[in-house]
Amino acid sequence: MGKNLFSNSGVAIYLKLSEVLEAFLTGIMLAEAKKSETIEPLVLPVRELTLPLFFLWFGNPD
Repeated sequence: MGKNLFSNSGVAIYLKLSEVLEAFLTGIMLAEAKKSETIEPLVLPVRELTLPLFFLWFGNPD
């Protein structure tokens, strides 16, 4: 699982994709993982912490 996420990141950097698209594709990979029931409780606190920051960062019309 970890190797797939790192390879996904490497491909996204190689293709010069945005960080948002890379995060979206990684989320899709995590959702489709066979071990998603064990991964979700680990990721949920991080999501709750970073979700407001995401909207502040990308919703700010500078």
